[in-house]
Amino acid sequence: MKRNIFPYFLLITTLIAGVFTGCATTSEVAEETTPVTSEVVMEPEAPIEATPVLDVSDPIPVVTKESVIEYAAPFAYVLEYPSYGVEVLDTQIADFVFQLQADFTSQYQKKQFISDLDETDVEHTDSTQETDTPPTSESETSVSQEDCSIFMHLSYESNVVHENLLSITFFESQVVQTVPLTLEKIHTLHYDIRTGERLWETDFIDSTFAGSITEYVIAYFQETEPFAEKWAARDDFATKFEGETYQQFAFAEDGLLIHFPAYTFLPYNFGTTTVTIPYSEIDGLVIDLDSVTEEKADATTDDNDDEETTVTPVMVSADIANRDIDPNKPMVALTFDDGPHPVHTEAILDVLAEYNVVATFFELGSLVESYPEVVRRQVALGSELGNHSYSHKNFNILSAEEIAEDYALTSKAFLDAVGFTPTLFRPPYGYCNDFVQKNIPIACVTWSLDTLDWESRDTDKILETIAETEDLDGSVILMHDIYETTVEAVEILVPELIADGYQFVTVSELFSYRFGITPEAGKLYGYAYLSGLE
Repeated sequence: MKRNIFPYFLLITTLIAGVFTGCATTSEVAEETTPVTSEVVMEPEAPIEATPVLDVSDPIPVVTKESVIEYAAPFAYVLEYPSYGVEVLDTQIADFVFQLQADFTSQYQKKQFISDLDETDVEHTDSTQETDTPPTSESETSVSQEDCSIFMHLSYESNVVHENLLSITFFESQVVQTVPLTLEKIHTLHYDIRTGERLWETDFIDSTFAGSITEYVIAYFQETEPFAEKWAARDDFATKFEGETYQQFAFAEDGLLIHFPAYTFLPYNFGTTTVTIPYSEIDGLVIDLDSVTEEKADATTDDNDDEETTVTPVMVSADIANRDIDPNKPMVALTFDDGPHPVHTEAILDVLAEYNVVATFFELGSLVESYPEVVRRQVALGSELGNHSYSHKNFNILSAEEIAEDYALTSKAFLDAVGFTPTLFRPPYGYCNDFVQKNIPIACVTWSLDTLDWESRDTDKILETIAETEDLDGSVILMHDIYETTVEAVEILVPELIADGYQFVTVSELFSYRFGITPEAGKLYGYAYLSGLE
């Protein structure tokens, strides 16, 4: 996605384009939420009694992602949270999530953001302005994402370590279209996964903890790019950590995760940053986690020895597999980012199947994990899969280790879903400097025509943007399969281009038939190359 012309749209559209994806609507849950004026209560008013819900011999429950998409103009919510099938635990997690939603709604109602919005943004929101209660499910059915101007997205990461310790990190993003800033918050929760008992950060640390963490993170930022040169070299750098207590941390297999929210600690251009500190480097933890990494590694090795994971190969449609591509006729490559989406991606695949054409889908590994059946259908219909990172981070500010970890996670998601990994990588936002190219083991490719569907979310404007290019031969067209308006545009665009004599090819086929090459690892094939300017 381009962000060069309007930098502040990066903040808004990162949320819109990168997170309104892969979520099943769960209106039944959303209807139970009501706005309140209090802040999030970080300690329960009446702690839930820790009753045994799992026996010691029971296996650790498998996590399931719960997703809620709710449009209550001018508000739009995408809430993702874990569920473990353990009632006493799941109830607390869900209550926490919907409390965050309620506080978000109340916060912006009190700040009168609604009355400050442009009339076109609120013409469908009369009922919301008349009451502090979100619209009922009946009224919600009449609005969509296009009617909303205030967005909340909640995603999460979770880990179980030390047998019973469940650690959840929620990443909250708030976007108001009239304000060029994304507000990011981090919330951490800890539980005994077998009893459902809420555990607090202070249960795990003593008075030496903060000093130990400070020593490590100062060294980390001073030795790690891009922080070392652009921030940690400042004379006042060390003073930033004075009085820091590091209360927002999470446990993981390979160490303690210290989260630094965007715009609250680091300079704005670094975004939210997480530092992983090996347990062996930390003083002040009153729980012994030094051997967690080794235990997990041994368990993983044992599991791999006992059973081999196999994925049934996906059979490609015979019509697609046997189709002819004429190198002398005009061709175009439709590409879609940020999916798969369980509704909109499927709708686009319906169009491709109807006209027997293909596209290239640059997918997020986290969503491939959630919707593998959609990815398998993409392959079955002859479309190409591309790597679009695991969770849409800005790769230009990642270290080599972070890039490698992201690539490995995404590759595993594809392997588990379809049994192979993509050969093309499209960097989030199109950001792919020399360092990124050197550390991605496959070719990097962007686009030659950006439909700006992420910005307009308007079917007519998407089609008008494409029509501005009279000759589309050899074009790599960027769209996002996460918007209904993009689906509508594809429904019109595909038959029109067929009527104009265009062949639909994948990006790899375009490289082969139009450019006569096989893309090389470590090289960026960007706008200049794809437009014939280099």
